[in-house]
Amino acid sequence: MTNAVTRGVLAVWMVTMVVCVGCSGPSPRASERRLENLGPPALHAVESEQLRKVMGELRATVFEQFATELDLDRSRAAHAAELARAAHALTGAAAKLVAAAPSLELGDAERRVFTDLASKLGHQAAEVEVLANAGRFAEISPALDRMVATCNACHTSFRAFRPGAPDGMTSGDATPGGRP
Repeated sequence: MTNAVTRGVLAVWMVTMVVCVGCSGPSPRASERRLENLGPPALHAVESEQLRKVMGELRATVFEQFATELDLDRSRAAHAAELARAAHALTGAAAKLVAAAPSLELGDAERRVFTDLASKLGHQAAEVEVLANAGRFAEISPALDRMVATCNACHTSFRAFRPGAPDGMTSGDATPGGRP
């Protein structure tokens, strides 16, 4: 019976070691996958320039391009998360603009335009946030274009241009004609 117990303990120990060794090493990421043993070909290998060329193209296409695509996906996701945060903040800022409209020295028609543009900006920023969070990358750029057009329409109507200011900066006035 002692032999049976010893063999059982030994079997359990061996299984444990196999599992530990198999699980202990880090699994290679896609960008770390590499062909190994690329030294001189074995005696039975065909030495062909065409084969080397095709294998080089395969390595470049599969291993390097695949890693690049994964890196691009990660980068795209990080930028989308950053864009979603910025769009969320812009939604809040647009709501503050709508709330501030009554205190601005604007006529009724100007106030309506200002409020409509600020409200539109808030809706467009919320749309960008949703698109970014959903990873709908192809739809983000056109949504950003619409949002920028709304910003520019408001800036054209409600900011006074400061001649000579760098990069088209404005005086920061919120009303046409530079009124406070």
